[in-house]
Amino acid sequence: MNQIKKFVLSVMDYFRRPDYLYHGTSLAVIPSIQNEGLDPRYFKRAAVFFSDNMGFAALWGNLEVLVRVNTKDLDKGLLKKSIGYTGEYKYEGIIPPEVIDIMMVSLDKTEGRLRLSSLK
Repeated sequence: MNQIKKFVLSVMDYFRRPDYLYHGTSLAVIPSIQNEGLDPRYFKRAAVFFSDNMGFAALWGNLEVLVRVNTKDLDKGLLKKSIGYTGEYKYEGIIPPEVIDIMMVSLDKTEGRLRLSSLK
């Protein structure tokens, strides 16, 4: 692929990025996230994986905790689309705690919806 085509595709990808990305996790890692942020090395990985779909991300966290980040707060060079499903992204860096919203997830069985309550 030539350089011009690569550049055009990267610009198009930038403008298609969602405003928020979500990462499902468990209660056990909340203290670490609050103190150190999201660090892929904590999970022995090269990247932190996100979804642009809140429900899908919550399932990955076993419906316990949902972490939300605004893509405007991320280094665009470290945020990439993943080769997984369509709405999956990976961030190849550390996300500081001050740009992270942590929300408890619960399932409202009468309405069949996820309920979120902020921890921050």
